[in-house]
Amino acid sequence: MSARGVSLRVSRERLSFGLPRDIALLVWGMVIWDLGFGLFANFWSLFIEDLGASPTQIGIILGLQGFARLAIMLPSGIAADRYSRRFLIWSATAMSVPNVLIFLISGVWWHLLPGLVFGALAQVSIPAISSYVAEATTPRQRPRAFAMVYTIGPSASLIVAPIIGGRLSDRTSLQFLFLPTAILYALSTIVFFAISERPHPPRTDEPAGNYRDAIRDHSVLMASLLQMLTLFVLTMGVTFIPNYLQDQRGSSLSAIGYFGAITAAGSILLSVTISRTSWLSPTRGIAIGSACVGLICLLVVVTGNVLLLGFFFLLRGGFNIAWSLFAAVLGDTVPRRIRGRSFAMAEFLGGIGFASAPFVAGPLYELDPKFPMLVTAIGAPILVVLTLLFERRVVRPAMLSVEAMAPQLSMVE
Repeated sequence: MSARGVSLRVSRERLSFGLPRDIALLVWGMVIWDLGFGLFANFWSLFIEDLGASPTQIGIILGLQGFARLAIMLPSGIAADRYSRRFLIWSATAMSVPNVLIFLISGVWWHLLPGLVFGALAQVSIPAISSYVAEATTPRQRPRAFAMVYTIGPSASLIVAPIIGGRLSDRTSLQFLFLPTAILYALSTIVFFAISERPHPPRTDEPAGNYRDAIRDHSVLMASLLQMLTLFVLTMGVTFIPNYLQDQRGSSLSAIGYFGAITAAGSILLSVTISRTSWLSPTRGIAIGSACVGLICLLVVVTGNVLLLGFFFLLRGGFNIAWSLFAAVLGDTVPRRIRGRSFAMAEFLGGIGFASAPFVAGPLYELDPKFPMLVTAIGAPILVVLTLLFERRVVRPAMLSVEAMAPQLSMVE
């Protein structure tokens, strides 16, 4: 083989990250999509404010966005089990293009509402992507494939995109950001369209657990309720941080963009630290993530020092850590028969907490801009205590129970 041929082969392997072709295309599709999302994500509440919305109305938009996501979650899981996952992935991603084009031409805040519908439809792709990755990889490839698709690739985009979005919006407007976002979403759709069709695996006669079985499980119920409370308290504080930085601290859009990039870097740093520290169980990781968010909310209120905030905005990444680790807790404590339903239930109740918080944070911000962040700063230590109690009284006994059942399940199989 010639040197040129070897070079081309090495280049292809690098572009595919050592993963199968279709998984590599999913990674690149997610990278491009999150690059578009990251351009405006940190400025979303500021943009709604620019369209004339009061803090209460901003909370309504953000809350409705969360509930729209919830409404599509369970049907999208059913669709992923029954219909072409390739079609669901590229067609749902395509719905995000009219979603942001509506934002591009909106003149007042309530014009955004139709865009929320298309944005909710785009969420149909998430279970389909997860199912596709699970089917297209070997057990050895699977952990790395999921990490590349959902964490490493998107995080790389979310470090770069807020900086670009901040600089671009300073020179144009926040509304202009939705034009390059629409282009990137369209490119992502094209990449997803290029993946291969994969038939569903044959169905088995093995009985599956249902939601009634899941809610009867003590660890599932307690984890779901704790996730709902955690996301409600943490979302309360982070929702209006960009508005507070601009309205009360006079921060530029570029500075807020840099803070967003630091947040993404913080998510990666905290994730690596927790995963590589043996004594940090997933439950303790949730406690650390909650404490980090409470601390950054307090710092935003007490100081306007840009350098200090820039460093400590790494802690803002604790929000994503606290949310994602609940799945790890359930994976350790829930019997395999009801694991899928347990994930869906915890995510559903957690989503209720996430979607409800802006409805409360908006009126609080109108009363005093500090109030939502102070609520989180006060509530975070309480969450830490509740989470550690949850580990002692629920997680440890449940893990012992699952371990005791494992030999019996092996004999049955």
